[in-house]
Order: sequence, then structure tokens, then C-alpha cells
Amino acid sequence: MTKAKNVYSSEEEKKEFIRQSEAAFERRLDEVSAYVLSHPDVRFVTLSGPTCACKSTTVKKIVSDVVDAGKRIYIIPIDDFFYERGEDRAASLAKGKKIDYDSIDALDFDCFRDCVNAMFRREKVKLPTFDFVSARRSGYVEMDPTEYDIIVFEGIQAIYPEITALFEGHEWLSIYIDVEGPIEIAGETFS
Repeated sequence: MTKAKNVYSSEEEKKEFIRQSEAAFERRLDEVSAYVLSHPDVRFVTLSGPTCACKSTTVKKIVSDVVDAGKRIYIIPIDDFFYERGEDRAASLAKGKKIDYDSIDALDFDCFRDCVNAMFRREKVKLPTFDFVSARRSGYVEMDPTEYDIIVFEGIQAIYPEITALFEGHEWLSIYIDVEGPIEIAGETFS
């Protein structure tokens, strides 16, 4: 009788699976960084994936590789464009929907679009910063896009059609990251 794929029972099997998975992940990240660095016309990257899909780890790796190559990089969390408490409810209710923070409707899309368009024109832009504790904008950070070779937009919404449509006509790369699939370890399924 053969084991089902991704079913591990012993500690050694689990450790070996983790080692192989981490090595494969590192190789894929190396490929992504190599692609970005070998395409000098790509100034904009969108990085998306579900919660706990290693977006932050991916960003750190790309940043490290880009900086090691002598380029400058700026990371923009799309979550910083969330509506403030009250505005999100009003925007959602106006569309007859419940608040869904994974939805494009949770974002101040007009503000996001204006910021992206200013970046294309290589103009200084004030990017909002969002405080999740108070569910309000805590301020703005000025960014001069001419100082950066690569700008990464990171967040669940980064591959939504409304977001990617803003990059049409420009050199950009979209990355989607996700776990491979469910894994069973000692009778417990992780997905």
C-alpha cells in the first residue's frame, strides 16, 4: 500500500518535508529576484497572495536581492489605503454590501489611483499610513519615486483587475504567492 501525497507520520519525514519545501521556496524566490533584476524596464511589481502565504518573506528576499544588486526599492503596503473606520462602512453600504477587507471596496481606490499615477509621472507623492488599532490613517509618508529603481505594491488586492489595470501600458510584473496545497501531518490537516 502506498502513502497518499503530502501525508507524513514520523518526525524525520516532517523535518525532511520542511527542509525540501523551504529549499524549493528559496529557489523560486531566487528566480523571481533574477527575473526582476534582469528586466531593467520593470519598475513596478505587484505582490499578492492570501493571508499567511509568505508575502512578507517574499518581499524581504526581493528587497535583499535588489539592494545587493545596487538598486533601490520601495515597498508600498496596499493595506495603507484602507478607508478609515466609518468611511469603509459608508462605502460598503452605498454599494449594498457588507464590509469585506479583502475586497477592492475596502480601499480608498481614488487615493491609490492618484498615487500610482503620480509615480508614473515621477512626481513626489504622499502615501497614507494606516493604523490598524484605531482603524484610521495615522499620517502620510512622502515618497519621491525618482529615487527608486523598483516599487513593490504588496497586498491581497495587488492582483485585482482594478489594481492591475492601473499599470497597463507600463513595464510591470505581477507576482502571486500561495501555499502548494493541504498537508497532513500526524492526522492533522494544514491548508
